[in-house]
Amino acid sequence: MRDRPHVRRGRFRDQVAAECRRPCQFDRRSPLLPACLLFSILLFPGLAGGRTVDPAFAAKVKEMERIWVWDGSGIHNVGNLQIHVCNWGVFGSYPGRQLPISEFPSAQWPANSGVEYLYTAGLWVGAKKGGIPVVSTATPDIEFRPSSDPLQKIYTTFEGAPGGSRLPSPADDDKDGLEDEDWLNGVDDDGDGRIDEDFAAISNQMIVCWYTDDDPTATQVNPEHTPLHL
Repeated sequence: MRDRPHVRRGRFRDQVAAECRRPCQFDRRSPLLPACLLFSILLFPGLAGGRTVDPAFAAKVKEMERIWVWDGSGIHNVGNLQIHVCNWGVFGSYPGRQLPISEFPSAQWPANSGVEYLYTAGLWVGAKKGGIPVVSTATPDIEFRPSSDPLQKIYTTFEGAPGGSRLPSPADDDKDGLEDEDWLNGVDDDGDGRIDEDFAAISNQMIVCWYTDDDPTATQVNPEHTPLHL
């Protein structure tokens, strides 16, 4: 099995392998989370063992951590099930690890109980490229990543927010004849000099972030990764 490095800021960089690979422990006091969740959860209890972080690997990690969001801005906290959303395709907070996000909710239910049901879950996308099956993963190998663009952070909004009208309501917020053409990403997508003025806001809390599977750091850290350019 190939190495599966994880990334963290500052002093957490020196613990890249060891902390994320120790077996994790969950609070078992409550019943199992009801199976009516709208998404499937893959639990990764961690891999035994560790690795020595050499200078070359540390340099790669430093490059990777440029714009990763660790500040809690991606916490979905509307409702009785709360979960942290990462801007590299991961859901959950790696509970029990010494990471900046490890105290955030990780499929915590009931809300504010401190009882977590998830280590991490992540996006996996597979396809054939040149006739060969390949897969891009968010966890345990972090192959989806934000770029160095500081605008590729986490954005939050809610249904009814300014600029967020959507069908069946009139969805052309800026009255330019187009609907939801200026996505919530800090960029003037439609070239009208305004930013994020016409997007579709969904639900009581909506979290938006941007990442791809072909950032150069993905193959630097995981040489076996073959991007699908997603």
